[in-house]
Amino acid sequence: MKPILIIQNAQIVTPGTITDYLEQNNIAYNIVHSYQDQSLPELDEIDFVINLGSDLSMRDYFCHNHLKKVSHYVKELLRQKKNYLGICFSGQMLANVLDADIDKNNSIEIGVADITLTKAGLNDPIFENIKQCFKTFQWHGDCFSIPEGCVNLAESAITKNQAFRHQNAIGLQFHPEADLSIVKNWVEAFPNDVKESKQTADEIISDYQTDSEQIKAVNFQLLDNFIKL
Repeated sequence: MKPILIIQNAQIVTPGTITDYLEQNNIAYNIVHSYQDQSLPELDEIDFVINLGSDLSMRDYFCHNHLKKVSHYVKELLRQKKNYLGICFSGQMLANVLDADIDKNNSIEIGVADITLTKAGLNDPIFENIKQCFKTFQWHGDCFSIPEGCVNLAESAITKNQAFRHQNAIGLQFHPEADLSIVKNWVEAFPNDVKESKQTADEIISDYQTDSEQIKAVNFQLLDNFIKL
């Protein structure tokens, strides 16, 4: 198996428990820091790509050269039918590449949230062995529309569109990879987002700690399923 490519698009948006999973399962991986303008590998060197989030808005990605390069790379990944998992911002990037709209959400969504799989989600291999309702972590102010020809696989109370598939490319709106370090870093770095969510930083951290094992278990199962695509 070729090493899995992880694209990190911002210093503060790290892989979290993704690397825990890969290391525990002895799966090789490489991290490319696109925000540092590191070069992305040739497509014949990879089969699986995990594209992480960003502290920037996908609605403005064209203002940033590194994000334009990543977007072009995603187009080529799709053309060559590589296995792709896009998280939050990068789920939106997948939707954008497929000509779907990226809009400001009606309400910012931050913290632990319940996700409910749709009928299509229950039958999709990416959610195999995951309960219809599960807890995960959220941090986003934008959201994607479902691209033409795709269906919504999951939803939350605040954001209807939480996941979709295009062939063997998956877009997620939520952050299954979040670990305690990520949560603490984000509440410190983005106090205005915390205020807008009408929560305190301590509440967000405490809620995460309460459900951290379930969040991690869901991520590990998602990655299990992704590797089998």
